[in-house]
Amino acid sequence: MHPLLLATEAHLKIMSICPFENGNIQIANLLMNWILLKSSFVFAVIKGNEEEINNYLATLESAQNKNDKSVFINYILQKEKENLIHAITLVN
Repeated sequence: MHPLLLATEAHLKIMSICPFENGNIQIANLLMNWILLKSSFVFAVIKGNEEEINNYLATLESAQNKNDKSVFINYILQKEKENLIHAITLVN
């Protein structure tokens, strides 16, 4: 399985089984980013501002309510793309 798909699916699985709301997010993000880093990708960073957090939570909720992983996978792919572009600009 492609590392980006594995990372996002692991994130979704943790969010669906772990009973601690705040702990869910932290563990899911750690696992997702560990998988990405292990596969030579950058962190899928969700910025700490209120708008970004609300967008992340809404996308996660939409994926869970619709039982459609692709909603969240596309969101994380977009974040990964943004972060890769940012990393490239820092190197240049």
